[in-house]
Amino acid sequence: MPKITIQPDCGNAPRKLFLKDLIVAWAEGDSDFFTNILPDHITWEVVGSRNISGKANFLNELVGHKLWKSRELVIDTIITHGRDAAVSGRILAADKSVYSFCDVFRFKGAGGSTIDQIRTFFVKGE
Repeated sequence: MPKITIQPDCGNAPRKLFLKDLIVAWAEGDSDFFTNILPDHITWEVVGSRNISGKANFLNELVGHKLWKSRELVIDTIITHGRDAAVSGRILAADKSVYSFCDVFRFKGAGGSTIDQIRTFFVKGE
């Protein structure tokens, strides 16, 4: 289980709570969470690295991502507005590397939790 630090205002609305749970599930390596919430048409762009289309491909790539089963997760900000949302923070990966991340989400609509797209910015730190 990773050490998790989340700013208090990152869970004060239903969509913020959903995104907080999603990022925590990623850090904890909870593949069931993703299997249950992702639509078949999901797309994921890891900026500067790769583009993934479809739920099965997403799940295959997910377990190789540095955020997967990390040692420590810090969520600094969760912002939501209409169909769009973003989560930013830092992780200490399983291999002890430090990364800053920002995931930008596009939802199917302004309400609900069906994610159409994720765009991940991931930068290795010190």
